Amino acid sequence: MKTFAITLAAGLLAATTVLAQTPARTAPAAAPAAAASPLRGLYVGASVDFGGASLDNARGWGNSLTVGYDVTRNIAVEAVLSQNYGTGAQNDGQTAFVNTVVGMPVGPVTPYALVGVGAGVGGAGNADKDAEGLWNVGAGVAYNITRNWQLDARYRYVDAIAATRDAEHAVSLGVNYKF
Repeated sequence: MKTFAITLAAGLLAATTVLAQTPARTAPAAAPAAAASPLRGLYVGASVDFGGASLDNARGWGNSLTVGYDVTRNIAVEAVLSQNYGTGAQNDGQTAFVNTVVGMPVGPVTPYALVGVGAGVGGAGNADKDAEGLWNVGAGVAYNITRNWQLDARYRYVDAIAATRDAEHAVSLGVNYKF
């Protein structure tokens, strides 16, 4: 699984580089519109998370806050802070990730893949509550309800950089507000 995840992460980073270097197509000049928001590209979100070492025997749930920025139409960078609640004290914990998200909008739906690194304290069977370096890969789909509001469903595989923590499968359902 780790080999697959590392290969996926390398592919996502390569795709990010190619998409970032692709010149943008310019649209024909349109009538003057209201000034663009200085926060354009910024989004914030909140989600409810469910997961554990295996989804059929999930140990906990949590909630997350996300702050992201759409670098291009297809690439975003986001920071995600999560509080996890488990069925025992060893499963409670906090995580923080910085993710690169690569998606392809198709009408109001945007399927995407993500890869990122972060840190965690406690959780996932880590009874000693030591801080650990983490990585995650995942995929999801976002649905634009309106111009500013978006539903976001995602799956992530989370593991420790050093093998002192159980790997986790996490499913999230959330909402984002795009400025």
